[in-house]
Amino acid sequence: MEISFITIEVFESTATVSENTATVFGKGRFKVTASGEKITVDLHYIEVFTRPDKKGKWKIMAMHAADLPK
Repeated sequence: MEISFITIEVFESTATVSENTATVFGKGRFKVTASGEKITVDLHYIEVFTRPDKKGKWKIMAMHAADLPK
């Protein structure tokens, strides 16, 4: 399945940084095209980033999202 993002509206976002690891928890509305069909979904998500040292670039290591309850 091919997915392309149209817009992302973030409702809530909290980031926590501990040395070279950052965790982001958030909620948002994602408008996407999935296999040619435009859809809108409300999700909560977590993203985990890391960097080799304090001057290095952040890289995403893991991401998970699930539907928000209606």
